[in-house]
Amino acid sequence: MNKVVIIGSGCSGLAACYSLSKNKNNKITLITADDSLGKKYLVTGNGRCNIGNINAFNKNYNCYISNNNFIPSFFNEEDQNNYYSYLKEAGIDLFCDDENRLYPFSFTSSNVKKQLTDIVINKIDYILNKKVIKIDSNKKYIFLDDNTTIDYDYLVIACGGLSSYNFNNLFENLNIKSHPFIPALTSIIPNFTWPKRIIGQKVKGLLKIKVNGKEYQESGEFLFKEKELSGIMIFNSSLLIKENQEIEINLAKYKSFSANYNNYLSYLPLKVAEEADELPLKNGILRFKAKVATNSKNSQVLKGGIDLSEIKLTNMSLINNKNIFIIGEALDFTGLCGGYNIMAAIIEGLRVSIDQSIIML
Repeated sequence: MNKVVIIGSGCSGLAACYSLSKNKNNKITLITADDSLGKKYLVTGNGRCNIGNINAFNKNYNCYISNNNFIPSFFNEEDQNNYYSYLKEAGIDLFCDDENRLYPFSFTSSNVKKQLTDIVINKIDYILNKKVIKIDSNKKYIFLDDNTTIDYDYLVIACGGLSSYNFNNLFENLNIKSHPFIPALTSIIPNFTWPKRIIGQKVKGLLKIKVNGKEYQESGEFLFKEKELSGIMIFNSSLLIKENQEIEINLAKYKSFSANYNNYLSYLPLKVAEEADELPLKNGILRFKAKVATNSKNSQVLKGGIDLSEIKLTNMSLINNKNIFIIGEALDFTGLCGGYNIMAAIIEGLRVSIDQSIIML
């Protein structure tokens, strides 16, 4: 009997439970710092649970970032089939919106949490409200914050999200290449201020930045907060923005729409148009420098983690230690807004396998 310990009960951890529980030789113990399983699902899609995005399966669409460069996903057709089968077995039917985002028909995160927990909870043991503080990969022990230890034959690290801050020492003990965890999909702090009366105003535009000699652009909407700019367009660009990053937002362009530079102010919210002289605007283009709000509590994910070069992607095990698997936000593989990160976490969890006969390629 294989003693399998899984750290983390989020999207990737539950998917790994499902995958590994298919092998009756695996005795699974799930450990989470949360007070219930699957709690990560409660904060997805503003409670509606944006559980995936069809674009993630498009090899021509660079929707993920690793080592500060956009890359396509490494998912394949079998991953796609396994993803849909997993959700179907849990009784989750999906709806696709006009931006290829996938939602459950219930549009309720709490339902998804319960459904994905129910299909594994009777097949595993689990420990709530406990943190893992150290791994001894030689003796195959993990140490909990109550001074107890648990031995394992196989270990799955699925401790994503903000909890990853508590696992920096854990990763160091594994002697593998990693990148610092920093907030991502978050707001940015510009080097200019704006009148209080435009706080809360939303403006459409085309954002452009240059990173490593390449231009990145995205059309969308951004929000003036008290000292930060926010919105999905800003969140996505935050994956690439560095300290004092030069940014331009063309307020006369939005998707296929392009206004005349002579009258673009008429397309802006009235308060913003009236305060245009107080902004670094020229010919309809907002030019400024900014940095990522690294202390933001509103970041959706963390960027950084274990370098993909350390991972055998066919089953998500470490190349130099086949007994340890790393999935979810613990990996340096971060997606755009719109369901990409949850889908990646689920697929990575479904790939976890010990017996070669059940590896999901």
